[in-house]
Formats: sequence, structure tokens, C-alpha cells
Amino acid sequence: MSDDAKRFTLASLPAITAAEEQGTELHLRGPDGIPLYDGDAPVTLRVAGKYSPRVRRVLNRQRDYWLRQKKIKPTREELDRQKIDVCAAALLGWSLTDEFTPENVRVLLSEDWTRDQVEEAMEEHADFSAPPSKN
Repeated sequence: MSDDAKRFTLASLPAITAAEEQGTELHLRGPDGIPLYDGDAPVTLRVAGKYSPRVRRVLNRQRDYWLRQKKIKPTREELDRQKIDVCAAALLGWSLTDEFTPENVRVLLSEDWTRDQVEEAMEEHADFSAPPSKN
């Protein structure tokens, strides 16, 4: 086994899920790609992974909704709303001075450039470090 490989057993699964649920820190960048700061402090978001139970619940609920629908193609507004719902479920907190409320989360995520970064962070599973199995 190589030095960078991680031992995996079925007993590892809960730790992996827990790491995704704890989230990772994302340093928010502006639409120009430049990292954002509030004074000297970086503007950070805490983002849960796509495999976390909180995100899986929203994704499953959305899938169930579309399976019940008679129409085949969702509207752009429906797709945007559902993307915001998934990202809102993944957002665990932030360093902004604005209060972390569901309304403020939706305001932040209504911008494509912020939502894109949250979606990317949710997919970066290597950033969610689960401790190796002791088995």
C-alpha cells in the first residue's frame, strides 16, 4: 500500500459521512477570482459535502418531486431554486458580519458566482478528511 493510500473497511463509512457533515472551509472569491476579505480577515464559508446526510435529504426530496411530476422539462427558475436549496443545505456557517439566517443564505446563494463556489466545495471530497480506519 502506498504512503498516500488510506485503509478502507466498511467500518470507515460512518467517519467518512461524519467528515462530510462537519464540512470544510471555503475562502470566498469574488467573480474575478480574487479572494475576498473583511478587513484583514478572509471571508469564509463552512460547506458540508455532497455526501453529508443534510445534503442527501434535499437531493432525495428533489428527486422524489421530479419523479411525481407530469411535465418532463423543468424551467430555469425551478432549476435555479433547486440549486439554491441544495447549496443552502450545505452551508453550515460563515465569517460574514451579516447574521447567518435562512434569508441571508438565500441572498448570498442567489448570485451565480457564490453558488458555483459552494457547489465546487461540496464536490471536493478530498477536503473532507475522515480519520483512517483503525481496523
